Amino acid sequence: MKQKLSRVNLTHQEIEKALAQAKAALAPEQFNILENVVYAYLNLLRIVEDKATTIKRLRRMLFGPTSEKTEQLLEQALVMAKGKAHNGDTKTLEDKAKRPPVGHGRNGHNAYWGAKTEFVPHHSLKPGDRCPACHKGKVYEQRKRPKILVRVTGQP
Repeated sequence: MKQKLSRVNLTHQEIEKALAQAKAALAPEQFNILENVVYAYLNLLRIVEDKATTIKRLRRMLFGPTSEKTEQLLEQALVMAKGKAHNGDTKTLEDKAKRPPVGHGRNGHNAYWGAKTEFVPHHSLKPGDRCPACHKGKVYEQRKRPKILVRVTGQP
């Protein structure tokens, strides 16, 4: 069973007083860590109370930007190299206009041209069998083709 968390209400003055007492008891390095954690928590509370803060924005503040993609880094290097060679940005704008929109990094099944198609029947159910859950319904053959499952294996 989950334990219910207890809530402690503190004012900024009480927190400052506790930090002053901790400063006397802790080594300077340890106190700096504690002080940074406390102020980061207070700042986080202030940000969360703001109605304009979204979860996405909060995650970006806490964890920084997402990792850089190699494609983006190479594009930037290419743009910089072309800019130095041609001293103009017209070429890069044309390149960006020609590219198709990004599809979230997923390739369609047509992109895997060497893949084998495998038929995988269900191990116990066939069209016409009774529903295994309620024993009242009937299992029917699918009229629409199911979504394609692309299985990527390691290099040969």
